[in-house]
Amino acid sequence: WEQEEVMRKKEFLPQLLRPARVQEEDWATQDLRNRLHALQFDPRSCGRAAIGHFPNHGAAATLNYLVIQLKRGLRDMRPVVLQGPWIYAGCEAGDLSCVFLPTSVCDTSNITLGPDGAPEAPVYPGRVEEQDPGYVPLIYATEGKSLLWFTSILTGSIFRPKPAYQARVAHEIEKLGLSVEPFIGMQVRRGGAGGET
Repeated sequence: WEQEEVMRKKEFLPQLLRPARVQEEDWATQDLRNRLHALQFDPRSCGRAAIGHFPNHGAAATLNYLVIQLKRGLRDMRPVVLQGPWIYAGCEAGDLSCVFLPTSVCDTSNITLGPDGAPEAPVYPGRVEEQDPGYVPLIYATEGKSLLWFTSILTGSIFRPKPAYQARVAHEIEKLGLSVEPFIGMQVRRGGAGGET
């Protein structure tokens, strides 16, 4: 039924949605990606890494929590080891490695522990409101970069599917006859918790 529904509606998509334009990276985008990569993938920094917990409250909300943890790490100049149960895409292992490429070279085994065995670095809780929800590092904010820009770069650093998973998605796109050109997808949620429709 779902495939028939998609195919029936597909004929309307080309008129409603234009292919997304892929723009070249400006200096700020390159700089932020370089800073984030240096922070997350330098093994010498792992001793001071923070553990960033994330809960599961729907895939989009969970991705938001992951981004918030990376924001905290950038603000504090600490790599973040993301920890939490990833329950999506049929993940049996229950962590991000089921679907995504690594987000850091650090893990809990190379975080410096205190005499009591607890991590010396902070543990970022999963459900605490941000002190400054609109935080964008000053170097980018003064150049007019927005919260949407900042969040999208951080989201892209997490949302890097493994090649096998990408191949699976590409196969489904081809099977449905959808375009492989870049496009913007949007989820329209019909209902909320408890099975509302």
